[in-house]
Amino acid sequence: MNKLKNAVIVSVGRCGSHWVESIMIDLLGGIGRSNNNVQLMPHGWVLHTHDIDYLLRYPREIREETMLISCYRENKFDQSISYLVAQKTNEWFVYSDKQIAPFTIDPSEFEAVLVGVAGENEDYRQLSTLWPNFVEIKYEDLVNSEIPEKHVAACVGMEYKKTQGRAQHIAKKNPRDYQKLILNWDELVAISKKYVA
Repeated sequence: MNKLKNAVIVSVGRCGSHWVESIMIDLLGGIGRSNNNVQLMPHGWVLHTHDIDYLLRYPREIREETMLISCYRENKFDQSISYLVAQKTNEWFVYSDKQIAPFTIDPSEFEAVLVGVAGENEDYRQLSTLWPNFVEIKYEDLVNSEIPEKHVAACVGMEYKKTQGRAQHIAKKNPRDYQKLILNWDELVAISKKYVA
């Protein structure tokens, strides 16, 4: 069982990192107090960031006593679409049931996001060589798990116990059907196929 009580959660974005952060806070004992984006708990702390340069500068002593949880999404097409839909609807973590009129995504903007997401994901992977306590959590496994809290606990080597439920207010996956929402869906799929190996 993992004895580390400090965790840094990192991701490119649209990979469930905010969800993992809230689950980790629950697993480590519930809501603490916040200090400069660090959640302080009675026996540790949790930091959530998207800033790889910040993590590259962490002192070795802290890296050795801290778990780095890297959240990633295997499907870069879905990740890119998720980002562009969140940008258009302004619904990033909590989803409403408001009606959204179907819309078109600029193909060049989609392609730029897709290329950027793939490159950024590779940048984050270099952290695994610097952090001895490096863990990856794949979004697709998280969102499809029966009990997400239990999945995260298993990934980080912690004993699962029923949590305080703080993670419940963070929506898991946008419930909208993107194929119906995005008018030029087929065009975006065709663009993405240029980048699939």
